[in-house]
Amino acid sequence: MKNRILIVEDSVLSRSFIKNILSEKDVVIEEAVNGIDGLEKIKSFKPDIIFLDLLMPELDGFGVLEKNERKRFRHSCNNTYSRYTGNN
Repeated sequence: MKNRILIVEDSVLSRSFIKNILSEKDVVIEEAVNGIDGLEKIKSFKPDIIFLDLLMPELDGFGVLEKNERKRFRHSCNNTYSRYTGNN
């Protein structure tokens, strides 16, 4: 079975960069544009792996981790700085 990957990132450039790298792999990718969208997609998509930006408007990555009802994941990658977008 293919790994299901969720990218939770408010920067379009960062999401595209991560998605382009992952699209070379045999995975299913879903995107969320902010923390609120991320929580909804965690419930519906049930990802195995989440790339989670910690600094986002509305609900940041820490809030997503706190409010997430699905507490266990096989893998998680938290991103606080992107040298590709210049955001931190």
